[in-house]
Formats: sequence, structure tokens, C-alpha cells
Amino acid sequence: MKDMTDVAQGSQFRRDEQSVPAAELEGLLRRSALGDTTAFGTLYDHTAPRFYQLSLAVTGDARRAEEATRAAYAQIWARSREFDAATHRALSWMTTIVYELARSLRLAQTA
Repeated sequence: MKDMTDVAQGSQFRRDEQSVPAAELEGLLRRSALGDTTAFGTLYDHTAPRFYQLSLAVTGDARRAEEATRAAYAQIWARSREFDAATHRALSWMTTIVYELARSLRLAQTA
């Protein structure tokens, strides 16, 4: 897995992210639900750039964006068994988790 500094800087990550088929992401998420840490690491590598950028856009703060992204991956890991490919796409399911956490951090910041 890459750290957030790498994620924030890497144009090569964006190219990798765009080339990952939805079916592969779903497979990685299903394998993660079975406890496959290698699959989860690959899932992270493929999606972290997008999710960090989303968190940054929502929070407006690099430190909070990193915190939201890390918390989101912990939640994705913990909730991966809840994922249902019949009702959601893997990317949209994970994006919702990331967005909600980043939004919560932003709201906590302004409270």
C-alpha cells in the first residue's frame, strides 16, 4: 500500500485507477471480506488516489483528508462483508463511505 503522500503526488496512480475494471474491484472487495489482506492492499492501491482527492475536496484540509481516507479504509475493511454486488457497484459503495466520513470530519471542524 502507498502512503497518503504518495497518493497525493502520484499521477501514475490516476492512470492505474482508471484502468481497473469494476468487476476486478468487486472481486477484490469480496476477497477482502474473506480476510484477504493482499486483495485489500491491491484495492487500496487502485482506489486511494480517488478517495484521498474526494476527502480533500470535502474537508478542504490535507490533514483531515488523510484522516478521513484512513478511517474510510478501516471501515471498508470492517464492513466489506456487507457489500452486495447485486445492489451496488464496489466503487460507489466505497465512495459513499469515504464521502460520509469526510463530511463528518468537515462538520466536526465547523462545530
